[in-house]
Amino acid sequence: MKTLIITAHPSSLGHTHRIATVYKEEAEKQGNEVKVYDLYKTDRQLPFLSFEHPKDMQDDPDIPFFQDEVKWADELVFIHPIWWAGPPAILKNWFDSVFSAHYAYHYVNGKEIGLLSPRKAKIFATSGGHPWLHSLPISPFRFVMDRMIGKFCGLDPVATLVCGHMAFPNAEKKFEAFLKKVRATVSL
Repeated sequence: MKTLIITAHPSSLGHTHRIATVYKEEAEKQGNEVKVYDLYKTDRQLPFLSFEHPKDMQDDPDIPFFQDEVKWADELVFIHPIWWAGPPAILKNWFDSVFSAHYAYHYVNGKEIGLLSPRKAKIFATSGGHPWLHSLPISPFRFVMDRMIGKFCGLDPVATLVCGHMAFPNAEKKFEAFLKKVRATVSL
């Protein structure tokens, strides 16, 4: 199994990096080959999209690099905080740039066809608020990440876990319990 982990948190002290470390270690124990990219720290920074016409989109060499990394992977693992009901802008920009038309999806007779199948997608997010708000299938976070990005592009969203209450007392105790759930998803 080849695992590509994409993290998006500006602080090296953030919980997302601990989640990535735990997932990577567990995946490697199970024999997976793992690559990790921290979007805030990588040398391959994608500029925000800027164009008048789609045919004029920036031809950034890092876009095909990341597209090749996605092609290499059997599973994609996205780890980030939830800010304003979604991932940080740097991760959204990564999706906008890397999961482009004719690479991640296309349309046939007006129906979208995902091109990233049969890859699995796993999402681990942290939130200062209540986790159940982001666990409902109709929540903006779940709808965008699981349906509008994941399934739209042909990914199989096998796990979407949110560790909430990170701003509450006893957050570390809850976080340790969350890490056990993260470890358990490696074999899914």
